[in-house]
Parts: sequence; C-alpha cells; structure tokens
Amino acid sequence: MDEKNEQFLRLRAVIAKTGKPKASIYRDIHLGTFPAPEKIGARAVAWRLSRILRWMQAPSALPGRLKPLQCPDIGLCRRRFFNGDRR
Repeated sequence: MDEKNEQFLRLRAVIAKTGKPKASIYRDIHLGTFPAPEKIGARAVAWRLSRILRWMQAPSALPGRLKPLQCPDIGLCRRRFFNGDRR
C-alpha cells in the first residue's frame, strides 16, 4: 500500500474487517500470529491497514514473522502494551 494512502484502523474497524472477535485478536497478538497495534496517542492504539491486509492474504504465514509478547497472561500483556512497555 502506498504510504500516502496508509490508514490506521481502530479496534472496531479491525473486528469488522477481519471478522475476529476482540479476545481472539488480543490472544493472537500475544501468540505472535496477528499484527500488534501501534500507539497513536496517549490513550489510543490503531492497526495499519496494510498490515491487516497482509495478514488477511496469508494468516497462517505470519507466526514466524512476529515476535510474541513476553508476559504470562494476555491481560497483563494488554496493560503493558497500553502503558508502552513491550517486553
């Protein structure tokens, strides 16, 4: 996708585009099989449309390309991500 045309998608748009429920999206981010969102503000995150479209073309090809989040549970991962800590 051309950088001029790049868009950010909020969670509701990602759910609508992929058909995945919220819990599955965050579980798959934790496992490294779904693209992680980027911080776009102090309390806001969004996904790049190009990364979502790439995942949709080959969802099973993604596991080897993403680094899973390093934390014991998904809730803790979400809190760390939203606070800017990507251990």
